[in-house]
Amino acid sequence: MALIKCAECSREISDKAAACPGCGAPIASIPSVESGLKLEQALLSQWGAPEQPAHASANPMDAPPARGTEIPWGMPRRRPPLSTMGRLGVLLLVVGLLGMGWAMSMDTSVAVGDVGMPSELSRFLPSGMSSMRVNNLGLMHEQRNYLIFGGVIAVIGLVLVLVGRESST
Repeated sequence: MALIKCAECSREISDKAAACPGCGAPIASIPSVESGLKLEQALLSQWGAPEQPAHASANPMDAPPARGTEIPWGMPRRRPPLSTMGRLGVLLLVVGLLGMGWAMSMDTSVAVGDVGMPSELSRFLPSGMSSMRVNNLGLMHEQRNYLIFGGVIAVIGLVLVLVGRESST
């Protein structure tokens, strides 16, 4: 049993009373929670369920936030999944970066032994060392070509990732 105020005299009276004992004014029944649920069920059965917006889903985090509002407790918004083009872009980006890393690790020097070495060059070698390494221009050009090729593949992959992400939204 809950106490409510009378609309006429503002006395606290029982919600089960038919009239106010002080002034005699009839008590309008205030709908309880159960009667509210019954009313909602009756309306749903008569009129049907209200239409849901296109973005409605069971998970409230899937709905786009209203303009100018923050996502609660600082959680980042879930990104849409990448399209096939975006996945291909990620693959090309990784392959291009790995190719560039491999090119940077290439050894572009070659060993030069005693054979055919002029005696004036052999004096620059440390004692006990009979050969030295020199940079090979052909290998350096090959390394440069692999770096350029890997960079182009990585840039194409990055462009595909960005285009694939925008087209999936």
